Amino acid sequence: FGGNKADGKTTQNVAPVAKKAAPVTKKTAPVAKKPAQKEVSEKAKQAEQTLRQSKPRSTISLFGLGKSDDDDSPVSAKAASPPAPVKPQLMSAAPRGVPTIRKWKQNRDKSVSGTIFGSRNFQEGDFITTSAILSNALGGSLVQTASGSRYYLEDPKAAAAAEQQKKSLAAERAKVQANDATKNKKEEAAKAKATAAAEKIKAAEAAKLAKEQEANAKAKAAAEAKASKAKQAQEATSQAKARASIPLPKVAPAVAPKGVPTLTKWKQNRDGSVTGSITGSEAFEKGMKITTSPIANGEFKAGSVVQTESGSRYFLN
Repeated sequence: FGGNKADGKTTQNVAPVAKKAAPVTKKTAPVAKKPAQKEVSEKAKQAEQTLRQSKPRSTISLFGLGKSDDDDSPVSAKAASPPAPVKPQLMSAAPRGVPTIRKWKQNRDKSVSGTIFGSRNFQEGDFITTSAILSNALGGSLVQTASGSRYYLEDPKAAAAAEQQKKSLAAERAKVQANDATKNKKEEAAKAKATAAAEKIKAAEAAKLAKEQEANAKAKAAAEAKASKAKQAQEATSQAKARASIPLPKVAPAVAPKGVPTLTKWKQNRDGSVTGSITGSEAFEKGMKITTSPIANGEFKAGSVVQTESGSRYFLN
């Protein structure tokens, strides 16, 4: 480290020594890999031996993670000694959390094949084959595999009876609903009929009332007309008597007084009025035929001036 050339050479000579040590480290790497290769080879031989010794149609489950009631694990089954047969537990329904296998059959290797329901690992209705169970397969029983998975085997007879009962209940329910619908329909028809009858009666009563009201109105109008006519006749009689008591000029004027319209071709009516052609009137056209109201004063003769009850005057030509 003195900074001279000799030290520099010394430094350069040390570098090759470090490079030679590197291959020593590389040679140790294959030694670490040998145990892993040996373990893989042994596992492969064990798997091959297991497959050769396994009976036909045996099932090896791949659900080793998340152990549940329907997880068959061949590792635990192989590690332990063959379990002793157990008696199946008969029960009417599957315990909570235990999947049910329907339409099942037991295979020669004591495994069970069928459609599974209520499992967390399979979809509803999936067809599966379990590993070997520890008991005989009986309908309506709880069975267990060597790996500890549990299944409930549905009783075909009980299932058929339940299905039949379900169909019977559905048929009975449909029958009741049909009867209720028929009953409701009849009740609605009767109600509609009663409502129509009531409406018809109501309409008839309304028509009868309207007819009576119309008749009463006509009778009242006729009575009022008759009373009015009688009153008019009485007034005409009174007016005629009053006219008779009023003196008229003895000499009738030859021409109509100024401002008094003239009636020509006139005639006296029964009610005391006069009908004729009028001239000299501001209210009527010349030559128009009119009928006055009853005359209250004056004589019915040519050359006289007559006066009506309302005060209108006419010259009779």
